[in-house]
This record gives sequence, structure tokens and C-alpha cells, in this order.
Amino acid sequence: MTSSTTPFPIKIVSTDRTALRELSWALSSFGYQVDSSSDWNENAAWQQVDTPSLLILDARDEDQTRVALASQRATPFVYRIALYDANSSAKSNRLLESGADDLVRFPVNIGELLSRIKSGARRLEFERRLGTTIGFDKHSRITNQRRFIRQLERQLRDTLDTKDGVLIVLGIDSLDSLRSQNGNFAVAEATTILAQCLGEELTDEDCCGVVDEGVFAVLLQGSSVSEGLEWAEDISSKFTGQAPATEGGRARHTISGVVLNWPTGNTASHEVQRGVTILGQVRSFGGDLILDGNEVEQIHSDWKQKFPPYHEVFAHHVMEALPLVLPINGENSIDRESLGIYAFASGQNLPPCIPVVDEKGLFLGVIESNSFRQCGNDVFDSIEEHLIPVSETIKGDVRLDAIISTMASNQKDYLVVVEDSKPIGFITYENIVAMAVDPIGGEEDSQPVLVDAGMNSLVIPLS
Repeated sequence: MTSSTTPFPIKIVSTDRTALRELSWALSSFGYQVDSSSDWNENAAWQQVDTPSLLILDARDEDQTRVALASQRATPFVYRIALYDANSSAKSNRLLESGADDLVRFPVNIGELLSRIKSGARRLEFERRLGTTIGFDKHSRITNQRRFIRQLERQLRDTLDTKDGVLIVLGIDSLDSLRSQNGNFAVAEATTILAQCLGEELTDEDCCGVVDEGVFAVLLQGSSVSEGLEWAEDISSKFTGQAPATEGGRARHTISGVVLNWPTGNTASHEVQRGVTILGQVRSFGGDLILDGNEVEQIHSDWKQKFPPYHEVFAHHVMEALPLVLPINGENSIDRESLGIYAFASGQNLPPCIPVVDEKGLFLGVIESNSFRQCGNDVFDSIEEHLIPVSETIKGDVRLDAIISTMASNQKDYLVVVEDSKPIGFITYENIVAMAVDPIGGEEDSQPVLVDAGMNSLVIPLS
């Protein structure tokens, strides 16, 4: 009965299960995403707010409603509607004074409730826009990236206020793992603790802003790089000591950071992005580490010159293995089914070419996939007629940069890999791209398993 067509969820809390059922069904029928609960416990799921939402409370549960309304406003904003009975002691003015944003009286008129929900939606949108305008991060209440960069730019324009200093970028390590193991609230808590650690050490002259999720940038004026490193190390120690261990106590929160000279002659936006980029490089050291950003850049530059990644990737790393090799006299020498011909006919993806070899296994040419599509199994009755000579082949030990160059000059969209003049695989543009951008997984290749498919159900199509 639920729908996710609305940009915010509605949560209904009551011990009256009949009321919960009817309200949930009614609002769901209008396309609202509804979550109902009869649990008023402070650890109930609906209490854990991580998105803007609308909360409907049954004020007939007087004590529980009073406690819920008295709780501190959550971030992000939650709009609270109280359902009250005119005959109960929970009077309307008292509910509003306690923190309810709106009221609806029992028995609930759905039209009236929908109208109040619309008002709540407008308030949620207002709070969202206000949050982006005032320039503060929702979790830490520290200046957001846009406002922080404006502060830095203003300082650069006013040369009288510009002092040599350092720009420090600090970020919580393994944020995605923290979220997957402990949820969004753990991320928000860790972010808040780091913000508190920073706030305790900042002076009125210092600037601080959130520049990415879980990443803070701090401008310390009048400080050297060595002083900035020492300052950042102190923050790291305080954060690790205050942040609670993750569930089960198996891991602890740590931060990594970089310290950069300021100013450098570049724009504030460029320097902040530079700091975030170098922070990512520092995390490659294993996290829980503060380094001089200039030194990290030099280390990374030296590595790129001494160890270009392409120099250790060869054709046999990129190629696809051949599912089928045809002897020139294949019709008379080998059974079709053992060659996998019927697998192709049953809808498997075809490779771009099937190599053809002589009686010694030496490469003669290819039959391209188009021939299979046009002629089907008849291709195997006249292999020589469909044979295409291939002048450009590569060996398995050819480097990736040479492969790319050969592919660019070749008029075909594939290359055959040979060893001792015998075909061992093929390479396509997709193979090269997949080395860099394709995740390894079986989701794209997954198919329903047929009970009577036998071994064919284990066949994974070629890329």
C-alpha cells in the first residue's frame, strides 16, 4: 500500500492499530510513502531521523506524545502533526506549546489531514532552502563549502588581512564502511565529534568549513607547515579518543589530513579542491595519517614518472579467451556440438570473431560474428568461403599502450592475440575500457536458471 512518489516520508505513531491501519492505507492511496509504528520507545526506528520527514503523533497517547514533542528538533527538519481528541486532557493549545506544528482532531477527516500535510510539505521545502542559503552544514553546523570558499576569496581580495598560513584538510577515514556497518547516524555522529574537536581549537581569526562529506578544511593564519602538522595531529588524537568504537568495538574512527601552504596564488576554490584531491592520495597510505601536501604531491609525481600503469599491463591481461577455434576442415574432423556451435545458436553472445587454423593449429584467419548471424550453422559447411584473412595480430606480451596504438590504426574493432602463430585470445575496445571502468560482478550476466538446462546454465556470455 505504500508508494515512494513523494520526496519525503510520512511516519505515523499510535498504539491504536486500527487508526494506524486506516490512516496508512488512506494516505498510501494518495501516493504518500507511509511508515506506521505502535512503538513509542526512544530507540524505535521512527525516532532515527536521517531525512526530512513528516511525523503524525496520536496525542491520545498523552505521556508518550509529550515526551516526543519535548525532544530537541532533529536535523534534518521534521514537521510534527498531533492528532487529538477534543474530549481528552491533551488540549490543542497545550500541544502547540509543547512543540506540535499543526493539529488535526479525531475523528480524522482525510481531506483536512491532506491539507495539513501540504502545509507541512511547504515547511519542509522552506527549511531545505533555508539550509542551503544560510551556508551551514546540517550535521556539524559549521560553514558549508560555498560559504567557506567565499570567506577565503574575501580574504584574498583584502590584502591587508591576508597573512601567510596553512590550509589544512582533514577527513574521516572509511566513511562508506562506517555507513554500511552502522548507518547514517554513525556518520553524522562522527562528523559532529570532529566538528567539536575543531571548534575547541579554532580562534576567531581561523576559518573552517565542510568541503565534502566528513571532510573539513581549516585556514590557520600565521602558522607554518610544521605548526599546522602538529595542530592537525592534536585534532586527530582528540578525535580518535572521543569517537566511540563501531558496533562490537571491532574498529575505531580515525582521520587523515594534509597541510598546504597558504596563499599560493591560485583561487580559493582551486586550493580547496587540491586539498581534497591530495587527501584522497594520503588515504592510499592506509589512513590515520597527517602529511605535508606538497610532499605528497611530489611523491605522487615521482611515482607516475617511474611507474606508468600501462607499462605493466599486457595483452594477455586484457584479452578474452577464445571459446572456439575452427580447423579449416572442421566439418570432417570434429563434432559440431563439441565445438559449442549449438551454444551460439541458443542465444549466447557471440565473440567478434572465431579464429580458423590449419591442421597444425596455425592461425589462418577468422570467421566474423556477422557470418554466424546471417548464415547460422551453414557457415561450417563452407568455412573457406567465409574466411577473412587477418594481417594485424599481436602477441600476448605486447604492452597496453602498444595495443591501443595498434587498435587505433587497425580497421577492425578487434585484435587476435597469437603465440607461436597460434591464436590464444582476442581483444576489443570493450576489453580495454573494462580494465578501468567496469566493476567485476555477475549482475549483468545473471539469468534465470532453467531446471532442464544442465551444463548450459553455467555458461556466462562473453563480454
